[in-house]
Amino acid sequence: MTRQDILNLIENAPTSEPESILSALEDAGLLWTPENNTTPWYLLTPEQQASLKAAKHGWKGTRTSRWFPSSQEPKWFPDYIYRAKPAPLTVSTWTNAYSGGAGISHLGSPYTTRKEADACAGSNRTHVIRLDLTDGVLTTTTEEI
Repeated sequence: MTRQDILNLIENAPTSEPESILSALEDAGLLWTPENNTTPWYLLTPEQQASLKAAKHGWKGTRTSRWFPSSQEPKWFPDYIYRAKPAPLTVSTWTNAYSGGAGISHLGSPYTTRKEADACAGSNRTHVIRLDLTDGVLTTTTEEI
């Protein structure tokens, strides 16, 4: 049964939020997704194989319990199980920058959301800085206030 088949069944049921029910089933691993695949390559439908090949963040494969590192061009062995890699986790932190006397600036405390940084900002805030850490790569975004 595909995601769409189940969504159709849920939509015909007396419920008001079919997408949230479907998402819960996916999160529980009860529906096939490229990220939770446990089916060998040769048993996947052509649509499922295409999903894995097009995985935005790459894929990983296994035979029995041994995972091998991804390469640019997989062999797509029939008896291997492939899974799409999930999107990388990004951790963001916001901090306020303030102007001080004699041209000296300082940073405020770190916050987990921009809304929190804005709510705690002092009147002499000059910038808000966002730090994003994704797969070990740090990027910064500075916005002048």
